[in-house]
Amino acid sequence: MNADELRALIREVLREVLAEQGIKAGLRPQGEVDPGPERQAVHRIERGAVTERHVNAAAKAGARLVLGARAVLTPLARDRIKATGITVERED
Repeated sequence: MNADELRALIREVLREVLAEQGIKAGLRPQGEVDPGPERQAVHRIERGAVTERHVNAAAKAGARLVLGARAVLTPLARDRIKATGITVERED
């Protein structure tokens, strides 16, 4: 089993488990196109600390994070961004 097949299997199992619990999975199959910034919900944070809670809320909503120039990511938030794979943009 190669890495892509393993990822597909993991996504399939996660979808089944989440569906059994009534949770909508925001997982896309490998190669499926992102809906694009114009169609994706946005969570905007202008200033202050961006925490794991912010990242989890955006991931749950299927949104991308847009950070203002005065917003600061906490180390745990960075880890959650990597784990969830959400899109983060920084405004100047």
